[in-house]
Amino acid sequence: MNLSVLSIATDDFVKFREASFPNKSEYCKVHGYNWLGETKTRDSGRPASWSKILALAELCRTKECDWALWTDADSAVPIANMRRISPSHGANLFSKTIFPTRVARAGGFSSSDSA
Repeated sequence: MNLSVLSIATDDFVKFREASFPNKSEYCKVHGYNWLGETKTRDSGRPASWSKILALAELCRTKECDWALWTDADSAVPIANMRRISPSHGANLFSKTIFPTRVARAGGFSSSDSA
């Protein structure tokens, strides 16, 4: 399984970025996931939060990964829960134990906010 974990934190969120990006990068390194931490917006004409849609859409379009996991800049992986994630466990695994986030798969999108 080729999984990418994405987040965007512009300079407006540098404190979050400094705290959460190394945490997520380490999580990805431990489990062999791709970490994509971006520091710039993808469309200067929209609020920075819209860049997550463009980032996920690009991964789905290019099919660079089997699964893409979006994580907000103000979230982190609790060290005690630093276990490998598996889409076969269902979307609720992500929202309850790993990341409060959304899960996207090439060709589809699933919200994990309902917990």
